[in-house]
Formats: sequence, structure tokens, C-alpha cells
Amino acid sequence: MFALLRNKKEAIYTRALQMLRHMCREQNVSLHSEFFHFDLEDAMLSSCGHVFPDAKIKACNFHVGQAWHRKLQQIGLAAGFQSNSETSTWLKSFFGLPALDPHEVEDCFAFVVMNNCPDSKSDLLCKFADYVFSNCISDSARYPPTLWASQDIAIRTTNASESFHNQFSKNFSSSHPNIYLFLEKLDD
Repeated sequence: MFALLRNKKEAIYTRALQMLRHMCREQNVSLHSEFFHFDLEDAMLSSCGHVFPDAKIKACNFHVGQAWHRKLQQIGLAAGFQSNSETSTWLKSFFGLPALDPHEVEDCFAFVVMNNCPDSKSDLLCKFADYVFSNCISDSARYPPTLWASQDIAIRTTNASESFHNQFSKNFSSSHPNIYLFLEKLDD
């Protein structure tokens, strides 16, 4: 299914998901998914939770890691991440957290990751750890571990969708092509 949406706002996503559910009912197609898998896009995550309240929603591990890596770059730790050092090993340990059971993440963070910090007085290392904890681990986290950590699921990324989108986009010279050209390429 393809959905051409006017923007990436929650109301638009909610309406699109409601229409999908309605169309499936009209065609006597059962739309029961154990979980939905999305990028870290607040509007889509929220919309899916409203339209499919019983579904488990999972965030793409690639996009979680990408957000963390962007933060490393923003605060000046990109070189430390790339080096072959104790700091690099410690920073890379964060990227193993998504492979844990969500209920083990906080303890692992506190007792393994933070106990092995190579320089607990480093403002930059503390800043990164605080960012991950407050945004992705704490009880009030915007993206709690139940959203991005799991030992169970086989698919951890949206890379297949991203790959399709990337390849399909190469058919066009602009990000918003003419609708007739879009439909022609879609039909190919």
C-alpha cells in the first residue's frame, strides 16, 4: 500500500491509518499485526497507538542508533567514538542496549555501562550518558526501552522500507514530482 500524504503531522497519519483499517474491513481483510515498526517519528508513533491501541509499537534500531550518533557528533564525541580507545569501547557499549529485554536496560545501563565509564568526570561523556538516560531509559523517557529494546523480534530496522524508498526516489529529479509521473513510475 502506498499513501501520499500532505505532511507528517499526527492528524494526517491518524486519518491514513483509520482509512487503512476501514479499507481492510470493507474488503474482509483481517488487519491484525502483533507489532508495528516505525522510525523515531513522534507523530506516527502516537497515531499508531491511537488507531491500534492493542498493537506493540517498536522503533527502528537503526534510527535509535542514528539519533545517539548524532548526539555524539553534536557534543563533540565523534572522534572519541571513532578511535581505538577505552572511551570508544565505552561509547559503543550504548549501541548494544537495544538487544536487551526492555526491563533489563536500566539495570544494564546503571551497573554495566556507567560502572565502566573511563572518565566519570568528563563533562562530554556525562552529557551523552545523561542524554541517553533522560530520552531513552528513565521512567519519563520520550522513547522508553519498551519502544526500542527487544530480544525477541527478528526485524529490528525499517531498512527494507528505507531501501525501497531510496531506490524509488531515484526515478525523480525532485522530492515532490508531478503526480502523473509518480503514478507512471509506480505502475512500472
